[in-house]
Amino acid sequence: MNSDTDSKFITLLFLSNKDKRAGVHKLTLWHEIEDLQKKKAELEFQLRSLEEKEKTLEERARLLEEKLAIKELEQKLRIKTESIEKLESRIGELEQRLNLSAEVAAVPELERQTNNTQSENSYHLRKLFSE
Repeated sequence: MNSDTDSKFITLLFLSNKDKRAGVHKLTLWHEIEDLQKKKAELEFQLRSLEEKEKTLEERARLLEEKLAIKELEQKLRIKTESIEKLESRIGELEQRLNLSAEVAAVPELERQTNNTQSENSYHLRKLFSE
């Protein structure tokens, strides 16, 4: 081979390798873009999944808060009902004591009335037989 032919051959070989390297580089970039797109799609899927989980957890927390509020209200209601029952019982006892007291007070009044009636009868009898 002569030097001119060698020079052309080397130039062609170099250009050919350069084109191959550029092609390989383009393929590498294309694969990298595909990999990045896959990674992006995967991350977007994970994000949607986490957002759904967050929404579900928020709803569950709200549900538990409502259940807790109901339990607290039920407890307050029970305490209030017990308090009312105690007051009603106390009132009943006080009314019974008051009725007993009124009956006890009525006995002396009845005795007084009976005594007055007896005194009147005695007076009338004395008057009737004295004359």
